[in-house]
Amino acid sequence: ENTTLSSSSPPETVNDSFRRGTPLLPPCPVSILSGFLGSGKTTLIQYILKSPDHGKRIGKVDTEAADLDYILIEASGMANPGPIASVFWLDDALQSRLKLDGIITLVDGVHILKQLATTEEAAQQIAYADRIILNKVDLLEQEKKKTPHSDGPTADDVESKLRQLHPTAPILRTSFSKIPDLDWILGADCFGGSDRLEELESIWDNAGLPSGNQTPLGQDGSHGHSHSHHGHDGQDCQDCQHQAHENAKENHHHHHHHTESISTIAFQQPGSLDLVKLNAWLADILWPNQDEMDKVLTSMLSHPSTAAGVHSMQKESMQQQEIFRIKGIVSAAYREDYDIDEEKERQNRQNYCLADTGLDRRRFIVQAVHDLWEVYPGSDDLIFQPGEKRVCKLVVIGKHLKEQELRSGFQNCFSKKEGLVVGSNP
Repeated sequence: ENTTLSSSSPPETVNDSFRRGTPLLPPCPVSILSGFLGSGKTTLIQYILKSPDHGKRIGKVDTEAADLDYILIEASGMANPGPIASVFWLDDALQSRLKLDGIITLVDGVHILKQLATTEEAAQQIAYADRIILNKVDLLEQEKKKTPHSDGPTADDVESKLRQLHPTAPILRTSFSKIPDLDWILGADCFGGSDRLEELESIWDNAGLPSGNQTPLGQDGSHGHSHSHHGHDGQDCQDCQHQAHENAKENHHHHHHHTESISTIAFQQPGSLDLVKLNAWLADILWPNQDEMDKVLTSMLSHPSTAAGVHSMQKESMQQQEIFRIKGIVSAAYREDYDIDEEKERQNRQNYCLADTGLDRRRFIVQAVHDLWEVYPGSDDLIFQPGEKRVCKLVVIGKHLKEQELRSGFQNCFSKKEGLVVGSNP
């Protein structure tokens, strides 16, 4: 079943395209609509379907994809959107018509603070989001007017909490799930090669990194960070040490919250990255202990009595680092020993590689969701200008983040070849 909101001639089906040997139809964007119970997801879907403004044919998941302009997937209230997103973030080589457009998370402004205090799912949904909709702000305002001196949260209080969990995602305040400009969520292209440099740069402004010059990592270890309490190694951060000391002096007791372990770390360093090293590092942090788990599972098939090994690994994984999202803009350096097999990549090196330095003129975008990642060049509008300082920026959102290890791993991805690191301080 689908709701037709604009008319056009019947599109070619995927099967017709395969039979004729012609390229597939343009990708059909898919957005994942996440949000805790009662946040207003169903209300938003009804609002979108009834709106005449976007001119798109919106369909349910069980419809024929070739008949649609756009697909919205409503996740259950307790669902983790990360694994769902992984299903639709497909490799271009598969020629899928489905293209992941973004993860949208609705938040019940009235109840979200209590939900964050009692569940981890609500925090995960916020951490994975590309767009956050802070809904029911009218009820927050009404409650504050009734009891102006109460301790009840304001919309600013709630948004501040959301920013602690996810400093980089744009936040829109709504009532009754009504979004004035539906293009903000439909066709946002959050996983495409964006040419909106201002929007990409704003990620680091929101993450707490200062604009302009930044001391390279390794000299003073400077970094931007945000914690919903502090989920990473507190000893690595002077701010965390100071806060811990102040709390001890005041003998302040912190109640347990499920969001304590979720945090954001932002890195910024002049120079250029070796993309081979970058991809290897991303595989290491997104697929931790993969070999060990494979050995245990293989052993279980032969010796069922080894099931205790799985229980032991599950117990250890409770404090294991888990990456939810990574976003970045980086400068890339080619390696002379890197064997290029694909003709497209060979042409790219000829067109974009600076012969005197080995640097690529394009900015590269880094995206990771759950256990999948991609590093790809942005549009030609994102090309570095001659003499422009090259800076690599990365934001990591996750659980039990090990800041020192992440910082060290990121630094090790930088090109070591003499003359390739451009724009770093002497």
